[in-house]
Amino acid sequence: MGEENPQDGLSSRIARLVHTHFDALPARSKPIVRDDGTREWIPMAGMVVVRRENTTEEELTCVAVTSGAKCLAASQLPNCKGLVLHDWHAEVLALRAFNYWVLSEVRGFLLDEERAAVTQSSSSSPSRFIRRRHLQPQQQQQPDQPLFELHPDLKVYMCCTCAPCGDASMELTMAAQEDPTPWVEDPSSSEPVSLSGPLPAPEESNLIQTTTRAPAAALSSTTNPPPHTTATSTAPPPPPPPTDPSSLAPTKPPATLLDGRAHFSKLGIVRRKPARADADSTKSKSCSDKLALRQVSSLLSPETALLVRVTASAYLAGVVLPETEISKVGCERAFGREGRMKGLVGGYLAPSLASSFGGRGVEEEEEEQREKETQEEDASGYRFHPFEILSIPSALAESLWQYGKPRDSPQAASTGTTKYKPGTISAVWVAAPSAGADQLVVRGPAGGAKQLPKLAGSRTGLYESIIGGVKQGSKASAPVVRGASALSRARMWESFREVVLDLQKNQGRHDGRMRRDDGLSQVDEEGLRRIVDATTYVDFKRAIVTATKPGQARARALREAKTVLVPWVPNAGDGDWGLDVLVDANSKKRKR
Repeated sequence: MGEENPQDGLSSRIARLVHTHFDALPARSKPIVRDDGTREWIPMAGMVVVRRENTTEEELTCVAVTSGAKCLAASQLPNCKGLVLHDWHAEVLALRAFNYWVLSEVRGFLLDEERAAVTQSSSSSPSRFIRRRHLQPQQQQQPDQPLFELHPDLKVYMCCTCAPCGDASMELTMAAQEDPTPWVEDPSSSEPVSLSGPLPAPEESNLIQTTTRAPAAALSSTTNPPPHTTATSTAPPPPPPPTDPSSLAPTKPPATLLDGRAHFSKLGIVRRKPARADADSTKSKSCSDKLALRQVSSLLSPETALLVRVTASAYLAGVVLPETEISKVGCERAFGREGRMKGLVGGYLAPSLASSFGGRGVEEEEEEQREKETQEEDASGYRFHPFEILSIPSALAESLWQYGKPRDSPQAASTGTTKYKPGTISAVWVAAPSAGADQLVVRGPAGGAKQLPKLAGSRTGLYESIIGGVKQGSKASAPVVRGASALSRARMWESFREVVLDLQKNQGRHDGRMRRDDGLSQVDEEGLRRIVDATTYVDFKRAIVTATKPGQARARALREAKTVLVPWVPNAGDGDWGLDVLVDANSKKRKR
């Protein structure tokens, strides 16, 4: 089913590649049919890097495949100690997996250079995806900039089997209800009411985790799909979506995050992950909101962006979805230039940042400071970079994906002979780095490369099965280091620290800064030392902002983005721990 068709467009080729990799995963990483006949469904996402797009040398590489539909309640975060994933929806796992892959590419690059230096030979396997930054002469004296950058001929795409939860899928979610009539607020109650029917019942779930996503693919067979699709229906369509661009602007936000499937009258706002009405609430933002923020912050995490410069290649170029999973109105409102992100349109964020401090009575010194920050922001590369929404035909999507939630109506789902529930197992697969892979130390069986050396012809860098935010066989209620995913906070911090230590070891010292032989300035040594020596995760994140110029630029960009992504409620509570959590106190050396 995953074989490429010569007539396929780019989106279809990306989808086939991602599905080919997921199909090749072991059965233990996929949804199952339970003993009582219940069929599991799961959303899946993949990250594909396209080199030299639209040329005869075009090359597609799948670097990550993930699946998942769960996240943690806010009350569970203090017990995580960096060892438990907060959010393992497929899209969020894919973003974390991409950063894991980038860090492994950087480390592989450094190890390959080190080997070449020892053998006094040229690098035999340079990275196909990253390079040392190429600067113009006037940029040579620019301090505190990352050493690497993604190749400029790269574009990164995400492929998903269903629409992201949250604002981008609200029209689809409304259409899937028994009564798709928009809701209004009852002035005498804090709860929304339907204009012509009862509230939809919360989705049933028998899982231990308290929050569950329902893909927008669950369109009722009695409702029309989005008007741009080719599917047909004889039933009356849901209420028409707004077409006036002004209606795409966000409504006045509530004081707290709203549930992902409720309050349909409120559009363009930040929502939490979908959950049952009786579930302990989460503060994990919806996938729509997290993807929207990445249009400003880039795909790179705060720590990765200290090593790899934010360029156009570091932003998501497009999201590939089945055509029945796309609401043009919802996607434009959630992600587009005429929706809630409209206030950021205009290229680099620096002009809007500077203008927000402008006005009469501003002292000349303050203006000079703002101008300096503007120049730094331009140099940092942060900007509003909206991605494209690309579709694949519904027939192709259905032929590729057998683990989606069925499109039965709520009544049919409850009275039919087959029951469907979200899968309990999430899969994580990440490609091995293109350089230095043979020298990288995989953490024993935890890395997964021994169990799965290759996947669909691609070398494995990481392979895990996740249940409840930890690796299969562990318990989230009593997290231990052996159960921590490589994508967890603690493990990702550790991976970043290892790369920095490799960088310090490989670079010469001059004038208090780490430099290459050609004199290219890198992140200030003192700043890096503060980051590496941070004692808690909170201190680690704080040092990124206070001790480095790239971190400060990112913080300014995020601050601006969150003026339109509202209300952005922090998901705090899991930061008061250090890397000592990765020391297994129960491990003992056996002399036998």
